[in-house]
Amino acid sequence: MERDEPASFTHDGIEIVVRPGSGVVHKQFGRGIVESIEPGESPIVVARFERIGKKRIKSEYLEFE
Repeated sequence: MERDEPASFTHDGIEIVVRPGSGVVHKQFGRGIVESIEPGESPIVVARFERIGKKRIKSEYLEFE
């Protein structure tokens, strides 16, 4: 997958489309910006958070804005 291509996956029965630059929220890390998506059965989102820096997080642990 190209770095700037959108990725789509199902989360709680809802199709989510996310691309680099999209906003995410994590309960512990707060708001972040998506840098890339690693596709798979449980996609990994690489996001940069203001307080903590860059993290790789399974998509099910994020809220998408």
